[in-house]
Amino acid sequence: MTSKRVERMPKSAIHEMTRLSREIEDVAFLSWAKPTSKAPSHIRDAAIKAIKEGLTDGYSESSGLLPLRKEIVKKLKRDNKIDADPSQIIVTVGAIEGLAAAVMAVIDPGDEVILPSPTYSTHVTQVVLASGKPVFVPLIEDDGFTINVNALEKAITPRTRAILYCSPNNPTGTVFSERQVRQIAEMALKHNLVVITDEAYEYFTFDGNRHFSIGSIPEMKRNAVSCYTFTKTYSMTGWRIGYLHADKDFIPQIAKAHIPFAICAPVPSQYAALAALKGPQDCIEEFQKKYESARDLMCSRLDNLEHVFQYHKPGGSYLMFPKILSKSGSVVNLRTCAPIHLFGGQPIGIRFKNKGIQAKP
Repeated sequence: MTSKRVERMPKSAIHEMTRLSREIEDVAFLSWAKPTSKAPSHIRDAAIKAIKEGLTDGYSESSGLLPLRKEIVKKLKRDNKIDADPSQIIVTVGAIEGLAAAVMAVIDPGDEVILPSPTYSTHVTQVVLASGKPVFVPLIEDDGFTINVNALEKAITPRTRAILYCSPNNPTGTVFSERQVRQIAEMALKHNLVVITDEAYEYFTFDGNRHFSIGSIPEMKRNAVSCYTFTKTYSMTGWRIGYLHADKDFIPQIAKAHIPFAICAPVPSQYAALAALKGPQDCIEEFQKKYESARDLMCSRLDNLEHVFQYHKPGGSYLMFPKILSKSGSVVNLRTCAPIHLFGGQPIGIRFKNKGIQAKP
């Protein structure tokens, strides 16, 4: 017998598309958001060196290699304005495992987690697996999918335990402004909520938009869990390496979930991540320019497809969320949109999703 909770969960549409694509010859692959660039050579060389020196044959500390956590502390201070200590860092299996561990540590069965919608569908699944209840608050589409702060606060009930969001947003590409992030922080403090953030696309912002980390607000020290990844920043998709930051009193509770999920992050990937942080950072600017160019190309192509798409120009990430229209300009289906993944100056992925991301389980 299997869990009713898991049975009720739909299959991952992306993974199902991937499986089906293997059954058809000459198919255009339109799902995974996978960068076409390779991780820079000094990162790969560091992993090879660590393997050859026999440094990767055993577990690391469950929280991650201390030298890596020390470099993460420097990065958080420099780029996110977050004052941290190595004891406040857990190195995770990508950001996704850190997010899952944080959700498990924060909510009890039946607790509610507010998610601005559209959002990354895996965030919803994580809440459901923790026996929580996802509560969706629509972003303001007419304003470029910005946060509806008033609606967010109205969604809070006595069962609300956390707010979970990603910025730049997957799938809309919206960069939530510092002003709006501070409003979320004020709300969280007022109602004593935890804010869990997915900041995977932190470096990929355009047109003067700037990423702002809620964990940099001193008052949020005890109320924020900030999750990051090397996946997007250094094109390390397959390395499965990320990290999270939280208050030192909160970290042991998150670690209780992290250890049964992973024990520790892959050790070769930890040495690669250490090299990524200590090495040259010019690859980040290179990737950022590449994604911005790809975005501009996609926008110009959509502009030439009259009465086919409506869209808001993304302020960050490498995603778009256009609305598909009929030839007359009316919406084909009000609940049908398509996030588009862009790499190397070419649109290479499109997948259809429910506008609200998921139906309530």
